[in-house]
Amino acid sequence: AGIGYYTALPLARAGATVVILSANEEKGKTTEAEINKELKGLDSYGSVTWEGVDLGDLKAVDAVAKKLAGELERLDIFIANAGIGQAPHGLTADGLERHFEVCTTCV
Repeated sequence: AGIGYYTALPLARAGATVVILSANEEKGKTTEAEINKELKGLDSYGSVTWEGVDLGDLKAVDAVAKKLAGELERLDIFIANAGIGQAPHGLTADGLERHFEVCTTCV
């Protein structure tokens, strides 16, 4: 949604293989389907896939990073666009403040 969607869309239109990482399965799969549908109409060779990951869980982030490293031939660009907005203070399973962990995981 928002910045992530409009970042992935032109990259895929230009022929990039885009992997979207997010915790929200419904939004992730919907975005994947919408962009790929548009790409078919453009005869683009780009693509979008969604991978679910909770950026507030460092073990999950490590696991998805290792999974993608084993699947992707290379990584040309990494765009970090994550945040959790105005959520109240809370700690992650790693014992770190939620906003801090989510935002620094992407850096």
